[in-house]
Amino acid sequence: MTMFLSRTIALVLILGTMVSPLLAGEVEDLKAAFDKALEYLSQKDLDAFLSVWHPEAVLFARNRIHPIDRAKLEDRVWAGLFEEFFAKVISVGYTQQAVEVRVIGNTGIVWGLTRFAVDPRHQAGYEQNTRLTAVFVRVDGEWLIMLWNDSPFPEGQTPVVR
Repeated sequence: MTMFLSRTIALVLILGTMVSPLLAGEVEDLKAAFDKALEYLSQKDLDAFLSVWHPEAVLFARNRIHPIDRAKLEDRVWAGLFEEFFAKVISVGYTQQAVEVRVIGNTGIVWGLTRFAVDPRHQAGYEQNTRLTAVFVRVDGEWLIMLWNDSPFPEGQTPVVR
Protein backbone atom coordinates (compact mmCIF):
# COMPACT_ATOMS: atom_id res chain seq x y z
CA MET A 1 0.00 0.00 0.00
CA THR A 2 1.38 3.37 -0.89
CA MET A 3 1.99 6.05 1.70
CA PHE A 4 -0.62 8.31 0.01
CA LEU A 5 -3.30 5.60 0.10
CA SER A 6 -2.66 4.72 3.74
CA ARG A 7 -2.77 8.41 4.74
CA THR A 8 -5.99 8.90 2.78
CA ILE A 9 -7.62 5.93 4.49
CA ALA A 10 -6.46 7.20 7.89
CA LEU A 11 -7.86 10.67 7.13
CA VAL A 12 -11.23 9.23 6.05
CA LEU A 13 -11.43 7.14 9.23
CA ILE A 14 -10.55 10.13 11.43
CA LEU A 15 -13.04 12.43 9.69
CA GLY A 16 -15.70 9.74 9.78
CA THR A 17 -15.42 9.39 13.54
CA MET A 18 -15.65 13.18 13.90
CA VAL A 19 -18.69 13.60 11.62
CA SER A 20 -20.67 10.55 12.74
CA PRO A 21 -21.70 11.97 16.15
CA LEU A 22 -22.80 15.20 14.46
CA LEU A 23 -25.09 13.29 12.09
CA ALA A 24 -26.42 11.19 14.96
CA GLY A 25 -27.39 14.40 16.76
CA GLU A 26 -29.23 15.67 13.68
CA VAL A 27 -31.15 12.40 13.36
CA GLU A 28 -32.07 12.55 17.05
CA ASP A 29 -33.26 16.16 16.65
CA LEU A 30 -35.40 15.22 13.65
CA LYS A 31 -36.87 12.23 15.48
CA ALA A 32 -37.68 14.49 18.44
CA ALA A 33 -39.43 16.96 16.09
CA PHE A 34 -41.46 14.11 14.58
CA ASP A 35 -42.38 12.80 18.03
CA LYS A 36 -43.38 16.32 19.08
CA ALA A 37 -45.69 16.68 16.05
CA LEU A 38 -47.38 13.37 16.93
CA GLU A 39 -47.70 14.46 20.55
CA TYR A 40 -49.33 17.78 19.57
CA LEU A 41 -51.71 15.88 17.30
CA SER A 42 -52.72 13.41 20.02
CA GLN A 43 -53.21 16.29 22.48
CA LYS A 44 -55.29 18.12 19.85
CA ASP A 45 -53.20 21.20 20.68
CA LEU A 46 -54.06 23.33 17.65
CA ASP A 47 -51.55 26.14 18.14
CA ALA A 48 -48.65 23.81 18.91
CA PHE A 49 -49.58 21.49 16.03
CA LEU A 50 -49.75 24.40 13.57
CA SER A 51 -46.34 25.63 14.75
CA VAL A 52 -44.52 22.56 13.41
CA TRP A 53 -45.66 23.07 9.79
CA HIS A 54 -43.65 24.96 7.17
CA PRO A 55 -45.51 27.89 5.51
CA GLU A 56 -45.27 26.06 2.15
CA ALA A 57 -46.19 22.59 3.43
CA VAL A 58 -48.26 20.08 1.51
CA LEU A 59 -50.63 17.66 3.24
CA PHE A 60 -51.97 14.53 1.61
CA ALA A 61 -54.99 14.07 3.88
CA ARG A 62 -56.50 10.64 4.12
CA ASN A 63 -60.06 11.86 3.43
CA ARG A 64 -59.30 14.13 0.46
CA ILE A 65 -58.55 13.31 -3.14
CA HIS A 66 -56.23 16.24 -3.83
CA PRO A 67 -53.26 17.43 -1.77
CA ILE A 68 -53.72 20.48 0.44
CA ASP A 69 -51.10 23.11 -0.42
CA ARG A 70 -50.65 25.47 2.52
CA ALA A 71 -48.96 28.12 0.34
CA LYS A 72 -52.21 28.49 -1.62
CA LEU A 73 -54.39 28.94 1.48
CA GLU A 74 -54.88 31.78 3.89
CA ASP A 75 -53.58 30.99 7.37
CA ARG A 76 -57.11 30.95 8.80
CA VAL A 77 -58.22 28.38 6.21
CA TRP A 78 -55.19 26.16 6.91
CA ALA A 79 -55.81 26.41 10.67
CA GLY A 80 -59.53 25.80 10.09
CA LEU A 81 -58.86 22.43 8.49
CA PHE A 82 -57.19 21.13 11.65
CA GLU A 83 -59.57 22.97 13.99
CA GLU A 84 -62.53 21.34 12.25
CA PHE A 85 -60.87 17.91 12.42
CA PHE A 86 -59.97 18.28 16.12
CA ALA A 87 -63.57 19.32 16.89
CA LYS A 88 -64.90 16.16 15.23
CA VAL A 89 -62.78 13.69 17.19
CA ILE A 90 -62.52 12.68 20.82
CA SER A 91 -59.03 11.29 20.33
CA VAL A 92 -56.53 10.78 17.53
CA GLY A 93 -53.00 9.51 17.29
CA TYR A 94 -50.31 7.43 15.69
CA THR A 95 -48.39 4.55 17.22
CA GLN A 96 -44.99 4.08 15.62
CA GLN A 97 -44.30 0.49 14.60
CA ALA A 98 -41.27 0.60 12.32
CA VAL A 99 -40.12 4.15 11.57
CA GLU A 100 -36.89 5.18 9.84
CA VAL A 101 -35.26 8.61 10.04
CA ARG A 102 -32.70 10.17 7.68
CA VAL A 103 -31.10 13.60 7.47
CA ILE A 104 -29.61 14.94 4.25
CA GLY A 105 -28.36 18.48 4.76
CA ASN A 106 -31.35 20.60 5.81
CA THR A 107 -33.85 17.98 4.73
CA GLY A 108 -35.16 15.27 7.02
CA ILE A 109 -37.21 12.26 6.02
CA VAL A 110 -39.28 10.10 8.35
CA TRP A 111 -41.03 7.07 6.91
CA GLY A 112 -42.32 3.73 7.95
CA LEU A 113 -45.23 1.87 9.42
CA THR A 114 -47.58 3.34 11.97
CA ARG A 115 -50.94 2.54 13.48
CA PHE A 116 -53.44 5.38 13.13
CA ALA A 117 -56.27 5.49 15.68
CA VAL A 118 -59.17 7.89 15.76
CA ASP A 119 -62.29 8.10 17.90
CA PRO A 120 -64.80 10.40 16.16
CA ARG A 121 -67.51 12.06 18.24
CA HIS A 122 -70.56 10.73 16.37
CA GLN A 123 -69.47 7.38 14.96
CA ALA A 124 -67.45 4.31 15.85
CA GLY A 125 -63.71 4.74 16.27
CA TYR A 126 -61.22 2.73 14.30
CA GLU A 127 -57.56 1.85 14.00
CA GLN A 128 -55.70 1.33 10.78
CA ASN A 129 -52.20 0.34 9.74
CA THR A 130 -50.59 3.08 7.65
CA ARG A 131 -47.47 3.77 5.69
CA LEU A 132 -46.35 7.22 6.68
CA THR A 133 -43.94 9.59 4.98
CA ALA A 134 -43.04 12.98 6.42
CA VAL A 135 -40.50 15.35 4.92
CA PHE A 136 -39.07 18.05 7.16
CA VAL A 137 -36.91 21.06 6.38
CA ARG A 138 -34.64 22.78 8.87
CA VAL A 139 -35.35 26.50 9.15
CA ASP A 140 -33.30 28.55 11.62
CA GLY A 141 -32.31 25.35 13.42
CA GLU A 142 -35.89 24.08 13.76
CA TRP A 143 -37.35 21.09 11.90
CA LEU A 144 -40.68 21.92 10.21
CA ILE A 145 -43.01 19.58 8.32
CA MET A 146 -42.90 20.24 4.58
CA LEU A 147 -44.88 17.20 3.41
CA TRP A 148 -47.07 14.69 5.21
CA ASN A 149 -48.63 11.61 3.67
CA ASP A 150 -50.06 8.53 5.26
CA SER A 151 -51.72 5.77 3.29
CA PRO A 152 -53.79 2.94 4.71
CA PHE A 153 -52.02 -0.40 4.69
CA PRO A 154 -54.36 -3.35 4.11
CA GLU A 155 -55.20 -5.35 7.20
CA GLY A 156 -53.94 -8.91 7.15
CA GLN A 157 -50.95 -8.18 4.92
CA THR A 158 -47.47 -8.37 6.34
CA PRO A 159 -45.46 -5.26 5.49
CA VAL A 160 -41.88 -5.65 4.36
CA VAL A 161 -39.56 -3.70 6.62
CA ARG A 162 -35.91 -3.59 5.65
